[in-house]
Amino acid sequence: MLVQNNQTLLDVTLNETGSINNLMLIADANNLSICDMPLVGSSPIVPLGISNNKNTLSYLQYNNISIATRGALFKNGIGYWRIGIDFIIS
Repeated sequence: MLVQNNQTLLDVTLNETGSINNLMLIADANNLSICDMPLVGSSPIVPLGISNNKNTLSYLQYNNISIATRGALFKNGIGYWRIGIDFIIS
């Protein structure tokens, strides 16, 4: 698998194994921190013998889903509101 745009290491782990439990193993095999961003186009090492969640993998494949969550968080809340635009005072 090649890392796609906006994929975190967690995304790669879920796409490849279907389980968050493998995140540390994949990070270690690639000399990365779990917070590091894998390079787009790189092919991360997935250690042999780790357990896969077959149900999750089947679901992702059947529905043609490739998880890519980097930048998907909405910036919302009082720290991002602008008075008179998003934050209405009545």
